[in-house]
Amino acid sequence: MSDTIWGYQPTIGHATGTDLIGYTVEAIDGSIGKVDKHSDDVAAAYLVVDTGVWIFGQHVLLPAGTVNSVDHDEQKIHVGLTRDQIRSPRVRQGPAHRRRRLPPAGRRVLPDPAMRLT
Repeated sequence: MSDTIWGYQPTIGHATGTDLIGYTVEAIDGSIGKVDKHSDDVAAAYLVVDTGVWIFGQHVLLPAGTVNSVDHDEQKIHVGLTRDQIRSPRVRQGPAHRRRRLPPAGRRVLPDPAMRLT
């Protein structure tokens, strides 16, 4: 049983160890792509979905908690998201995700004296 977004719910029909690669992923409003990779790790389960065609495809990471059901006969995974939500995920921009500022071009960056090796 999972209480987090990173775990499969016990009622969806997925058994740990089942290979889901190649399964079609169905959003609320239609098909979105196929599973390229997946993980069953406890508290870190996810699907990597290829949402495009051939070379122009985009890979999107979906937490296992977004899965509503798994149909092994038809090899389909139904998720509780729309296609737009999957294609355009929101990315949080907190302090840990901000880009580090680089010095202007041509300016040397000197090492911190406190970091000297003896």
